[in-house]
Amino acid sequence: MGLLLLSLLADCGKSLAPKPPEPKPNAQPGLPASDNPVTMTGINLYLHDTRPTDGTPRKPTLWVQADEFSLMQDDVWAFAKARAVIYGRDDESENITIEANRGEFKEGERAYMSNGVVAHVGTITLDMQDMEWVNEKREARTDNPIHLVDGKTRLDAASARLLPDERMFILTKVKGVIQLKREEP
Repeated sequence: MGLLLLSLLADCGKSLAPKPPEPKPNAQPGLPASDNPVTMTGINLYLHDTRPTDGTPRKPTLWVQADEFSLMQDDVWAFAKARAVIYGRDDESENITIEANRGEFKEGERAYMSNGVVAHVGTITLDMQDMEWVNEKREARTDNPIHLVDGKTRLDAASARLLPDERMFILTKVKGVIQLKREEP
């Protein structure tokens, strides 16, 4: 009886209110909150060429290295503070280097970068709100405004498609200045 009374007295001071929920362990600055607690730093993600290779190793088409990664679903990663490279199909093609503050990577399919995207293709600098690399099409694209700078050339466009294999930019609703160099004899 004395033990039961001692136990009841000890429990009298405790609150019967439920405990507040624990904060999500991956709620880090720069990454969206997720129900999945898997987060990592400093890993590399790759997309590879989907064309048949006749037994030779597949080359990467895109590499993303970021300061923070979070697994959102089985094959979808969110990332923050990233650097990326879109590789040309061959040694003659120019690689595209990209920096972005945020993004999402879907294994085998695409990478989406946003929030302060800056891409460099040789001497050309592209400032964009976002950019998506579609691996199967081997195309980088944005449907938002883009600012292109190359020396004294300054162009603003409503959207863009970058086709690295064809060494081509497709810009829509373009305004700006292109300086044509005059060849000296």
